[in-house]
Amino acid sequence: MTVAAELDKALRPLVRGELPVHLTAWDGSTAGPVTAPKVVLRSPDALRRLLWSPGELGAAQAYVTGEIDVEGDLGEALAHMWAVARERGLSGVRPSPWTVAKVLRVAAKLGVTGGPLPAPAAQANIRGRLHSMLRDRAAISHHYDLSNDFYALILDPQMAYSCAYFTRNAPGTPQDSDYGLEDAQRDKLDLVCRKIGLETGMRLLDVGCGWGSLSLHAAVLGVLLWVVGVVFEAVGDHQLRAFKADPSNKGVIMDVGLWAWTRHPNYFGDSCVWWGLWLIAASVWPGAVTVLSPVVMTYFLVFATGARLLEKTMSQRPGYPEYQQRTSYFLPLPPKR
Repeated sequence: MTVAAELDKALRPLVRGELPVHLTAWDGSTAGPVTAPKVVLRSPDALRRLLWSPGELGAAQAYVTGEIDVEGDLGEALAHMWAVARERGLSGVRPSPWTVAKVLRVAAKLGVTGGPLPAPAAQANIRGRLHSMLRDRAAISHHYDLSNDFYALILDPQMAYSCAYFTRNAPGTPQDSDYGLEDAQRDKLDLVCRKIGLETGMRLLDVGCGWGSLSLHAAVLGVLLWVVGVVFEAVGDHQLRAFKADPSNKGVIMDVGLWAWTRHPNYFGDSCVWWGLWLIAASVWPGAVTVLSPVVMTYFLVFATGARLLEKTMSQRPGYPEYQQRTSYFLPLPPKR
């Protein structure tokens, strides 16, 4: 019997059916569905590693050393195997002693028994007491003291290495052929900002989030807020000048355009500009300490020399008290009718 046939017979009880992959053994023999992802065992050492570490570690060691390979897209192959595992309920399944004994007999027959093989050269060789400062520091250094060129090979353009949040192409979500990892990472960052209730004036401490993608996303929110402020201020001032330029509006209170939503769109826009600039600056630690600037400016715009002083002057004009009753003081809100 060929190597592939022996393995197929031994593994069927473990996987509860036919192999989820098309297997090619080192002797050239094959087993499993021809349409399934193609896995190649290039050396008996691949099985020897899996016998000593029958999980992700053994498979990863064999893959790194080239003893096992996957032809085609590795991600698609893994997704297929995980789907089969879910479908057959293989998660957490422990083989019976009889099955283990049978696998060991096949391993002996194929000549893949022996002691554990040395770990790949690229694998971390961490020594010391578990979770001691020196050991953990060495583990972190081994995994993360690598160049950006390495991480750029597998991460999205923002280089966010935490999990993504797929709002498309996932079970229960719409399908979109143009939606990819970059979009899912952006949706994740947006979800985080919404769930923590990030608002103007807050400080965001970004620790262990990759290359600052979360802070940069928050900075983008600052840019958007700045744009909103510029638009509100510019459009509000333009609408007011155009209204005053019309002789028929003399003595009339302006309550159209942005002025129907807030009595001071220009001051509101000015405040947004200050808070937007602060959010941009706060994406790095030194900039966060400048929060006093938007706080002071907003105070003066709302409660001191800005809107409050203008309100005292305008309250004496006919029609303004009614305008005050139906229009928001500072924050844009739908007008009351």
